[in-house]
Amino acid sequence: MISPVQPFILFLEDDQDTREMVHLTLDLAGIRVHSVTTRADAWTIALENEFNLYLLDGKLPDGESFQLCADLREIAPEKPIVFYSALAFPNDMQRAFDAGATAYLKKPFEGDLGAEINEILRAGKRPETKVDEDNWWIEDSVQIIEPANYFPRTDETYQNVADNVIPFVKR
Repeated sequence: MISPVQPFILFLEDDQDTREMVHLTLDLAGIRVHSVTTRADAWTIALENEFNLYLLDGKLPDGESFQLCADLREIAPEKPIVFYSALAFPNDMQRAFDAGATAYLKKPFEGDLGAEINEILRAGKRPETKVDEDNWWIEDSVQIIEPANYFPRTDETYQNVADNVIPFVKR
C-alpha cells in the first residue's frame, strides 16, 4: 500500500508558544511543518524548498508579512498563502489579500486549524477576494459573508461575534 504524501508547509511565527501549539496541531492533522521566526528566514527557506502552503503571522519583530506574501506569490503563484494573525481589522485583511493571500484566519482560531488548513490545501486555487471596510464582509467568486454592521456594539458581545466572522475560508 502506498501512503499519500504529507503536505509540507512553511509556518512563520515569532511567538514560541503559538509556534509549538500550531506545529503540534498540524502534525496531528498529517501536515509536516517547517517553522521559522523571521521574514528573512522565511524567504531564505522558501527559496530553498518547495512547500504546499505558506502560513504567515502578520506582525513580527522584523516587520509585517505583507511584502513577504507578495514575494511568495511571485515565486509560487498557485500555492496557498494563509495569514494566521491577530491583525484582524478590515484594512489589515485587505492588505493581505492585495498582497496575494489565499485566506486570512484570525488568532486564536476557534476551530480545527488542521482541518481548515487541509481544506485550503484541497481547494488549492486562490479566489479573488475583497474586504468591504465599511461592513466587514468578504466577497469572493462564490460566497459572500453577511455584513457585520448589524452586530451589537457592546464590548462583551462584539468580540464574540467578530471571532465567528473573521475566518473566511469556506467549509
